[in-house]
Amino acid sequence: MIKLYNERVKRERCSLFSLFLAWMLIRSSTSLTTSNIISRRDLVWIPSTSLLLGNQSPSNIQTILADPNSYSSLLYEPSNNKRDLPLIVFLHGAGDNSKNDIWDLADINGQYGRLLPSLIESNQAPSIVMNDFVVLSPYCSSGKSFYDEPRSKLLSCIQHAIDTLGTTIDPSRIFLMGFSDGATLSVELLTTRRFRAGVVCSYGFTGTLPKFALERLEKIPLWVFHSADDVIFPIAQTSDVLVRTLKEQKNSNVIKYSRFD
Repeated sequence: MIKLYNERVKRERCSLFSLFLAWMLIRSSTSLTTSNIISRRDLVWIPSTSLLLGNQSPSNIQTILADPNSYSSLLYEPSNNKRDLPLIVFLHGAGDNSKNDIWDLADINGQYGRLLPSLIESNQAPSIVMNDFVVLSPYCSSGKSFYDEPRSKLLSCIQHAIDTLGTTIDPSRIFLMGFSDGATLSVELLTTRRFRAGVVCSYGFTGTLPKFALERLEKIPLWVFHSADDVIFPIAQTSDVLVRTLKEQKNSNVIKYSRFD
């Protein structure tokens, strides 16, 4: 039963990307002016311990961006040399990270298969992401889940990427996408109001968010995906509650819910 459920989830993961990426691009259409960010040409002075462009996958599609104070991440940048692109930060769920191999994120047949980094690596991601987004995928090598880590550590990782990428990205258009534990953490991070919008799949918090958190999430666009036959995070206690409480905060016009019954 669990095997069949996992296969269904994998199919759903792949089919949803075109939808949410198009939605993200629409949400990011208004670009704000940015200042005081370094130019890409200045990156030759960044130490190799900070930016490891030589550590590439066999396909040379993604590289490793390492922050010695937080996490290493897989980084995808379009080859068209566009500037001021929106950034997707993808947060994976719990898994067996005992091998301490970041390239697990890019394995289409592995435990993170059919999630965004593996779709990019296997050239199966929609053209909209390949041409119009930078994608940062941090890897939690120190444990099974980001959820067990300090939130400040992940925020530091994202800020490091913003500082490093310079004018390649528009820091006013940063989106969070999370799966499972990564979805739960994405909702938490959205309360910082540093991100334009979020997409969460298989959200896992069983309970109602505190009033202060709900207030901080007001008017932030969020698209929630969940399958009703989830055997890990029962939908009635997780995503159903999240969406209902957010809409009660007068957020109906910015909340989308794809519930697969």
